[in-house]
Amino acid sequence: MKFGPVIFGVTLLFATAFANANIPVRQELSSRADKIFSQYSFEIWRSQSAENRENYKKFENFLRDRQVLNIVPTYQLLRTASDAGMCHESAFEVPPMKFWDNIVNTLAYIRDYVKPELGALEAMSGYRNPTLNACASGAPRSAHTEYYALDLIPVHDMPRKELFYKICRAHEKHGEEYHIGLGFYSGLRFHVDSRSYRRWGFNGRGITSPCVYYDLPNDGNQTANASNATQ
Repeated sequence: MKFGPVIFGVTLLFATAFANANIPVRQELSSRADKIFSQYSFEIWRSQSAENRENYKKFENFLRDRQVLNIVPTYQLLRTASDAGMCHESAFEVPPMKFWDNIVNTLAYIRDYVKPELGALEAMSGYRNPTLNACASGAPRSAHTEYYALDLIPVHDMPRKELFYKICRAHEKHGEEYHIGLGFYSGLRFHVDSRSYRRWGFNGRGITSPCVYYDLPNDGNQTANASNATQ
């Protein structure tokens, strides 16, 4: 008797049910425990050179001047990518100054429309230099490479469906005004950038965005609106 197809079908059914379950999913929090991205590791990085200290001070002053300081802890805004260690790149980097303006609108949107919905947030990834972005399999024109983007998770547990609903609605109402791109990954990790108004899901396409389920037209037609997008 061949059990392969049966086992595969049961596994797929279980995985689908688990993914859709209305329970907290914190898969991405393993990154929180990674020592190379901790605040202690950041302090070591900052103390390694006068250049690191000076660049950090200038960046923090810039955020203060633009009234977007402390939306999330500043050191988290300098986290690079989850694959930094594997790629032999620094876990922290102050982006080139020419990109600093790009993150201001992103932070303002997070302050005005994401934090009020989700509460405190943790930034998991910000600027990625071209070498790191390529190693981490980022899209060639990723918004991270010009520092438009942050990957975030809520600090407090919540069901995935609640996260989807809250930030999809915020994006629907205010995203276009701020030129916001909104993407979703596994667990509670999501992406926000201010390079262009769009949204996407697991394969980088708008049709797979969870927001599709909260964007049904009001004319009785059950076909959701969606647009293609890339990170």
